[in-house]
Amino acid sequence: LMFFRGDNIYADTGEPAAMADLYRRQREIDSLKPVIRSTPSLAIWDDHDFGQNDSDRTNPIREQSLALFKSYWANPSYGAANNPGVYFKYEYGGVDFFFLDGRYYRDPADAPDVPGKTMLGTTQKQWLKDELRASRAPFKVLVSGGGFSKAERGGDSWAVFTHERDEIFEHIRTHIIGGVFGISGDSHMGELNCVPRSEQGAYDFYDLCSSPLANLPDSDFVDQMPEIRIRQTYTRSVNVGLMDFSF
Repeated sequence: LMFFRGDNIYADTGEPAAMADLYRRQREIDSLKPVIRSTPSLAIWDDHDFGQNDSDRTNPIREQSLALFKSYWANPSYGAANNPGVYFKYEYGGVDFFFLDGRYYRDPADAPDVPGKTMLGTTQKQWLKDELRASRAPFKVLVSGGGFSKAERGGDSWAVFTHERDEIFEHIRTHIIGGVFGISGDSHMGELNCVPRSEQGAYDFYDLCSSPLANLPDSDFVDQMPEIRIRQTYTRSVNVGLMDFSF
């Protein structure tokens, strides 16, 4: 099972026709065809396949972007009836995966990081909280386009939505929800980071980032400072992340 966690194409456009053309061109890449044909693939988006770089809820083509995304990614569901988006829950091999939409309802990243600033929007965030409480899976994986740590300080990840991020972490602690960790992309290097939570009476939250899949890594970001970096960043080549669950 393959997860595409955003920036699946680099559209960076306000023209739906241009975005559609890039999707068509992507599906004609010879090295991608056998993967798509033989491996179930689920996907969320990030900024470059939602609209322009760092795009948010003000994206003027967000409805058209969503329609195109649905045309090319056969996810089991999309958002809620009264709350469109690319978020959904998927159970696989006894693990619950929560795919998050960090773009459709996102406030501008450069807005002050104060209570009420949101990446997920009210409805999606409540959905996530409810589904986490209801899950009986031993592992619960939050699938995000951007990283959960503060590595990208002042950037475009959860680092500039820390009030909302910590609200979710506090929900996990308060309701004693075990086995939650994150996977992410976007940073153009492989990372394994940790958000310490023991001082709050919780367990540490780990975030595994595999990126990029096809473009060259970017060493400009290796000096970022997450709360805790578990291992040295990987920038030698393209990469994927492998999850192997032991029950």
